[in-house]
Amino acid sequence: TPLTVILGFTSILREGVDGPHRRFVDLIERSGRRLLTTLDNVLDLAQLESGTLEVDAQPHNVLDIIDSVAGETRSVAEEKGLDFETELPEQALYAEVDYELLARALDHLVDNAVKFTDEGNITLRARTESSSTDGREDATDDREEQVLIEVVDTGVGIHDQFIPDLFSVFSQESSGMDRDYQGSGMGLPVAARLIERFDGEVQVETQKGAGSTFTIVLPQTEAAPSSNRTQRAQVA
Repeated sequence: TPLTVILGFTSILREGVDGPHRRFVDLIERSGRRLLTTLDNVLDLAQLESGTLEVDAQPHNVLDIIDSVAGETRSVAEEKGLDFETELPEQALYAEVDYELLARALDHLVDNAVKFTDEGNITLRARTESSSTDGREDATDDREEQVLIEVVDTGVGIHDQFIPDLFSVFSQESSGMDRDYQGSGMGLPVAARLIERFDGEVQVETQKGAGSTFTIVLPQTEAAPSSNRTQRAQVA
């Protein structure tokens, strides 16, 4: 695409400049990559809304996906001076998902946590939880096991009044040129819609000034009889 060409030549141009001009080139590259991410999100949303997104859902160990996402985003968090931690069980946790699409959804949640956290830490956790199928906490029958993937941050948090629109497209708590955090407001809606394709949901617990916890909830499943570990595909 034309944008890919621009980013490619920007990388070449950086090698031949220094001083204040180097900052201008870096700004071009950052802006270009942000625009590329926005375009990818628009395409994802269009496919999700039209039902044309190809989904290859199979039993996968979600811990492999978490490790992969953590490996790619840890350096970004550490560049901001944030601690990046994972708290994962030793036993595999299986859910029927599309490996690449779950990784993409988790990428969005982690990127959101890093963006809105200026100090402290980001933690990725995974666990299982039993849930009643009829919604009653005291029910002992018809309970199903769920896999929970939690993205915990010590960031700015969110006011209660903005939570209902949190997964709406182009929604952010602040808007305009003077807002502190740049972005299209599309990452969370894309993540939520991707998780819905696996009969799951994204939940949020947050308090303004005290950080947020975004939780991916998925039905737990058994491992495939003979499944090879799938390497994560490169996602934008």
